[in-house]
Amino acid sequence: MFPKTLCLLAHLLAARGVEYNSSCIAVTDDGVIDLRPLANNDSSPRFMDVMKDREAMLRFSWNPCYNFDEQGCRQVELCELTPHFDLSYSLGNSTQASFIQDPTFGLVLAYNVSDIYDSRTSIIRLICDVNEEGLLKVVEDDPSQQYNFILRSKHCCPKTQSKQST
Repeated sequence: MFPKTLCLLAHLLAARGVEYNSSCIAVTDDGVIDLRPLANNDSSPRFMDVMKDREAMLRFSWNPCYNFDEQGCRQVELCELTPHFDLSYSLGNSTQASFIQDPTFGLVLAYNVSDIYDSRTSIIRLICDVNEEGLLKVVEDDPSQQYNFILRSKHCCPKTQSKQST
């Protein structure tokens, strides 16, 4: 569903098309995307143990904006958990996240993590849905490729900024 080239785009485009970039807020030509209303600020993930389907082996937890601890993941925004929760992998924290304006998929939130053993990229495609508070779906969970997610939320809808008068 997401091409492998999106992984390359994350590195090549950096934050092109996005004026202000954190793991919470992006200012784009269309307006401001602010994910803070979706975030838990109590060190717990907002989206916990999300699976691709009932037969999936991997579970993922994500909390936009604020880090959390779960199993072996420490101070992360995105964590991968194996079937029996005996292994876990950090898939990114706020310093490893960037909003990217992708020409095909629109605004995505990308996490890039590397250590001496591995490199992992996770892409969360942001879908504006005015009728949804927040729903995270796993699209691709193959560790040999990038991880792909879709976030449907009213908080993914750009809001126009009012201009201040001087």
